[in-house]
Amino acid sequence: MTTHLVIPDGHAKPGEDLSRFDLLNKFIKSLRPEVIINLGDAGDMHSLNSFDKGFDGTSYEADIDCTIESFDRTLHNIKYKPKRKVFLVGNHEHRITRTVEQSPELAGDKHGVSMKHLQLDKYFSDVVDYEGAAPGTIMLDGINYAHYHTSGAMGRPISGDNHARSLLLKGHISATCGHSHFFDYSTHVDGAGRRLHGLVAGSFKGAKNDAYAGTSARNYWRGVVVKRMVSNGSYDLQMVSMAQLEETYNK
Repeated sequence: MTTHLVIPDGHAKPGEDLSRFDLLNKFIKSLRPEVIINLGDAGDMHSLNSFDKGFDGTSYEADIDCTIESFDRTLHNIKYKPKRKVFLVGNHEHRITRTVEQSPELAGDKHGVSMKHLQLDKYFSDVVDYEGAAPGTIMLDGINYAHYHTSGAMGRPISGDNHARSLLLKGHISATCGHSHFFDYSTHVDGAGRRLHGLVAGSFKGAKNDAYAGTSARNYWRGVVVKRMVSNGSYDLQMVSMAQLEETYNK
């Protein structure tokens, strides 16, 4: 049996307090999960959100540095070797690829824009990039992980009020994603007697960087998810809120 630690959208931004990643580091040292899964959108990458005012290289570098700092703080000196550390490229990291595609003159590993700047291979054993216009997926212990899942011929994101239930109905397999910042969970047993789990894992965002979202941010859930006894797509679920991390490790 395996323990998975699922880290949803962190959205690290320059100038904000990143101490939540220090709390996460302490939690990892205590939990010692065999598999660590970062669902992507670890960095906000706001500098690549729009070119209305032109490309700002300084802001881009600050975004990259901030994202790397979140990785450093999360994985610093954990003193054991997880079997796998997985990163699923989210739509915010994918802004780098889109920028290079739309403005090739900005591409460059040293002074331009490049996915290599995030140093994902340094921190993670598995990096799951986009597959065309949709986030890539990876199967781990019978669970299909993605930044977000898609369905239909057009590959539209699965979403809605019953998001987790939709993951099960459309995929017919245990599935976990991030992206929406909401938390939703659903489970049922299929015809073969397998218990399937659909999970939308919330976010690991700071509480002060949601002004853009307006009142919908009230519904965001902040924390990480632990899956214990993972086998063939089934597991015991534990929600670990940001408040719980603060209560436990801010001493």
